[in-house]
Amino acid sequence: MAEQPHLPLFEDWSPQMGIADCGDSDWTPPRRTTCGKLPIHPGAMGIQFGQSVFEGCRAFWNGADPARLFRIDEHYSRLVTSCERLRMPVPPEQLFVEAVANQLQDATSWSSPFPSETLYIRPVVFGQDDHVMPIPSARTTFVVLTAPLRLFPGEPLVLFAEREFSRAAKG
Repeated sequence: MAEQPHLPLFEDWSPQMGIADCGDSDWTPPRRTTCGKLPIHPGAMGIQFGQSVFEGCRAFWNGADPARLFRIDEHYSRLVTSCERLRMPVPPEQLFVEAVANQLQDATSWSSPFPSETLYIRPVVFGQDDHVMPIPSARTTFVVLTAPLRLFPGEPLVLFAEREFSRAAKG
């Protein structure tokens, strides 16, 4: 039997992304825009000091029934904990849910660059202020990226278990 070529698990992000900005503790409503480059200063806190957090979630859709999210409430809770740990503004839960739902409702999220029943969801929060010192950023951006995924290839994965610090449980 001929060996089947392994297609990559991930090829590219979906063509649209959700985005909201925070300045002076006020968040803008989430909006959808073309997924691509963002204007960010090279001295931004998210780049210089790692003032950024992300989550990785999945949704499943059979093409007919509503999409099913896997433990989205727990992902939001971990995002909140991570933002608070870095003294970053926390996107309100309603904004988070709306931005994710907008991505799930867009058919191109599930079909570009290839069709899939599994959608990877990557909420990201990062500091935009540029400064020479590691201070909390007053301007923060929240982005929801999505990407259709293929099944994992049949090769084994090598994993590392962190014993001292955990984002998912009491550490």
